[in-house]
Amino acid sequence: MKKVLTGIKPTGEIHLGNYFAVITDILELQKKNAEIFLFIADLHTLADSTIDIKQTHKKTDELIKSYIALGVNPKKTIIYRQSDFPQLTELMWILFSITTFPHLQRSHAYKSSVSSKKIPTLALSIYPVLMASDILLPDFDLIPVGRDQLQHIEYTREWARKFNKQFGEYFKEPNAFAKENIEIIGTDGRKMSKSYKNTLPIFEDKKIIQKKIECIKTDSKNKGEKIDPDKCNVFYFYDLLTDDSSSLRKKYLSGSIGYKEAKNELLSAFMNKFDGPRKKYANLTKDSNFTEKILSKNRKKINKLLDRRLHEIKILVGLRKK
Repeated sequence: MKKVLTGIKPTGEIHLGNYFAVITDILELQKKNAEIFLFIADLHTLADSTIDIKQTHKKTDELIKSYIALGVNPKKTIIYRQSDFPQLTELMWILFSITTFPHLQRSHAYKSSVSSKKIPTLALSIYPVLMASDILLPDFDLIPVGRDQLQHIEYTREWARKFNKQFGEYFKEPNAFAKENIEIIGTDGRKMSKSYKNTLPIFEDKKIIQKKIECIKTDSKNKGEKIDPDKCNVFYFYDLLTDDSSSLRKKYLSGSIGYKEAKNELLSAFMNKFDGPRKKYANLTKDSNFTEKILSKNRKKINKLLDRRLHEIKILVGLRKK
């Protein structure tokens, strides 16, 4: 059975974009009984100067509870925290020995930082090497990524080849499972992103969600005028959240509904869609040790694997005797 890795940085609340772009994939893989590993990439947050690092532990706790509330089964998906395993950064140092800085300067993140006239930190410059360690040390086969992230996997494959050529065959080259980028629009019509403050957070208070829905941009048409549902962001979200949007579509085309009523119907659809997960999340928050119990259990299992593989790697590079 192939080992599948997916990861996420603990940077904020879970919103619709996260759910439809990442979580639904995990739920499908669970149905297929794939061996799934979900890692919380907390070390990678250090490479982003825009993130409040002091909130990382709290955000990690909320993130894990959110995923489980939305259907990620900790018995089928192994959840772990990146910073629990110093073996990953130790392999990163070994990979540095076969890495040139010009190679790192070609990464998308580095180029983006330079083009925005920001001075890239060393963490931002070398994070692709840590990402390669995340994949190579636990020996993962398949990495689901959007097409804009394929470079990360290709970099990892290159480091695997370089290592094998210099020190002897050890790493297999992981494969990317390239999926079409699912870009969920935000309340302002741009891509849904925490940085744009245009998200619809799944576990927020109902009043806050209602205010965000009320802020969804619409045109100036009044009730009684026909509205094209395919050009309306309110209908876009309603269609996303429901199995059958035909009734609302008819109301749009007949002019029998205005934007205020449509937004009320969207709020109802949102709350119905996530009623179960919201109740489960509330229950999970009652146990302050819930996430640590999961992380502690998986830490023991993963540590054995990483210790063994890192020792084998050290023998190959000459740091340990055979």
